[in-house]
Amino acid sequence: MMNNIELKELQVKDLLVDTEYQQNINKKQCEKISNNFIVNLVKPIEVVLRDDGKYYILDGKHLVNVLKLKNIEKTMCRIHSGLNYEEEVKLFLAFHDLKNYSRSK
Repeated sequence: MMNNIELKELQVKDLLVDTEYQQNINKKQCEKISNNFIVNLVKPIEVVLRDDGKYYILDGKHLVNVLKLKNIEKTMCRIHSGLNYEEEVKLFLAFHDLKNYSRSK
């Protein structure tokens, strides 16, 4: 796996969700984020840059949905590139396994 990582501000409207391996947006989760939203505390969104030049969200899709609802146009992203689709899915699963592990503690 050749995973290059770059931190860069991207347009929120350009951040996409791959529904092949991600579930639909959970509105309750978005409400929870929105109710506690502080723009200065927004963490970078984890995205993958695919060969077609499009950015797909690996972690942070609910936060991106809230950013869109609040008309925030740009956000910091940690961009992963150089991955094939299988590696992308594995990275997505790793992010979510880590989240679930930290929540269970």
